[in-house]
Amino acid sequence: MQAFSLESLPFRIYGMCLAVGALAGLCWLAFRCRGMKNDTVLYFALLAVPLSFLMARLAQCLVSQGWHLFRENFFFNFSRGGYMLYGALAGVVLAAWMTARFTTQSFAKLLDAISAPGMLVIAVCRFSEGLIGAGYGRSIEDWFDPWGEFTFFPLEDPEPLMHFPFGIPDYYGDYHFSIFLLEGLAALIFMLILARKKESVPGMVFLLGLILYAGAQTTLESLRADSLPKWGFVRVNQLISAVVLAGVMALCSIRLKKNSHPVPWASWIGFFAAAGMILAMEFALEKKILFLQWMRMDLCYLIMALCSLSLILICRSVWKKACVVPAN
Repeated sequence: MQAFSLESLPFRIYGMCLAVGALAGLCWLAFRCRGMKNDTVLYFALLAVPLSFLMARLAQCLVSQGWHLFRENFFFNFSRGGYMLYGALAGVVLAAWMTARFTTQSFAKLLDAISAPGMLVIAVCRFSEGLIGAGYGRSIEDWFDPWGEFTFFPLEDPEPLMHFPFGIPDYYGDYHFSIFLLEGLAALIFMLILARKKESVPGMVFLLGLILYAGAQTTLESLRADSLPKWGFVRVNQLISAVVLAGVMALCSIRLKKNSHPVPWASWIGFFAAAGMILAMEFALEKKILFLQWMRMDLCYLIMALCSLSLILICRSVWKKACVVPAN
């Protein structure tokens, strides 16, 4: 969606919202970095803005176009194909690492400082998706259709729900659930949690942010029905979220082992059980498991949400143990 143009340069509403969100995040970061060197935020801003943009674009192109993107010049056609938030996150982490090296400061402490402002930027990004017709779920009319077998609670007339904030219209005027609002509100809640956290072990606040965000996305990504990168019916962002959670669990387990604590095998078993249940619900949504074909979609999503909450709680319990500083 184009807002206005200056000479021949177009300005788009979504890009302008992201710019405002990034500026707000950097201003907050400057406040949180008051104990660090004066040029920390400047270095980070100069690196994070281009790196997050390019990495977000590269990640989206790789999962949707593969290595053909370089032969077809797809990567440089920025108006096509979109961007991936996890790619942007990788760019921010890379920018933080380079900033820490340039300024000879702690990489982990800088990541902790970035965590809450980063959630603010994610919230702005998600809320802004509604302006471009993205971040929507399934059709409200189809969902409540008594003959559609989507829900156990059909409605003869879902018209009261076919308005903002419950739904947004697509290009054809059909109303869909406003999933972008759920994602934005979740990011704001996570922002408030991270803003209050001050752990004695550097880097642990950032890991908690990954747990909260990736854990929530294991369900929220499944709720989305807009154009998302997929491999078959597997949603790439959902898969990456599970990998991120496993990575955080591994890092925390390694720290526990270094501190002479046992590896939390029971937590790992619970982790894989919850992740496996989410995978099973994805198959159930696609009607690919015969003995689960009786399940309506709302029940599948309810079980999936409970499993996502379980993943967050399991990872947080291991994270909390890893945050304990060993006695000398």
